[in-house]
Amino acid sequence: MRRFRPQQRKRQTWLALPASGIEGAGYSEDRGRTISQSSSKWIEYDEKELRHRCRIGTRQMLEELTAWNDIEEISEAVQNLILNAHALGHTLSYQAIESPRHKILISENVARMFHHEILAELKRHPGDEIIEPVAS
Repeated sequence: MRRFRPQQRKRQTWLALPASGIEGAGYSEDRGRTISQSSSKWIEYDEKELRHRCRIGTRQMLEELTAWNDIEEISEAVQNLILNAHALGHTLSYQAIESPRHKILISENVARMFHHEILAELKRHPGDEIIEPVAS
């Protein structure tokens, strides 16, 4: 019988909230509004929180973009990028959003080796060849 051993994870830091819940905690960090006022704004404007994980290279590029444009909030930079990409329209936004793809080039040596391997396999197992139908 195998035993399951959970992976060790980093400990999360939790806020000590009063018994009345998050509304009783007082002011939120954003612009001095109370949390209930902020949450009512979120509901009123149908705001959704987006979370995204990215590697260090992407994060560095985003930090450069925010520095070039004097933007302090990453969320503002991401929102501006989305709005500007959408303003480009259907065809141009594709160019702005498309993922960089790696081009696969097969060298002549690899192609030659592959061709020789195919011929050797056909010699080992004859009858696997593709036979074209005879036109009548």
